[in-house]
Amino acid sequence: MPASYARRQRKAKTKTKQFSLDSKDIGKLYDVIFASPPDPKYADQVTAFAAPAGREAIGKVLPDSEIAWRPLAGSNAEIFPDDWLEFTFVMDNVTSHPANKLPQYLLDLRPLEDCTPDQLCYLMMVATNAQGGRAAFWSQTENELIQVQLADQAQFMLH
Repeated sequence: MPASYARRQRKAKTKTKQFSLDSKDIGKLYDVIFASPPDPKYADQVTAFAAPAGREAIGKVLPDSEIAWRPLAGSNAEIFPDDWLEFTFVMDNVTSHPANKLPQYLLDLRPLEDCTPDQLCYLMMVATNAQGGRAAFWSQTENELIQVQLADQAQFMLH
């Protein structure tokens, strides 16, 4: 069976629901939204926009680290609830943190330098969710908010 046929079959079994989300409702559904900067020069970075519960979950992903959360800047201050803060992670620093709780099975699938910005956001989202957070990420590729829940979450890293 050709690989493209098998891939189409897997996609056909996946159901996607689209819905409209008012920015004021983000805090009701999520604790963290991850996004990569639109400038390709910063493709190795992931910005977290996080509520207090999200910051706590990210703290569990990177225990014993000091994250200098800052107030939201620009239009982000209008999009996210008032108690949300932001921080930009350089992913090389995150993976080199000795006590990081990033899922090793995802890191084993692809070298970090070969990951797309969406895949780096996905990696942070999965790690945060595993620590009790409710995370999603803004896909630069799809230009939409994505929360991935797959039986085999590794599939996203393979594409």
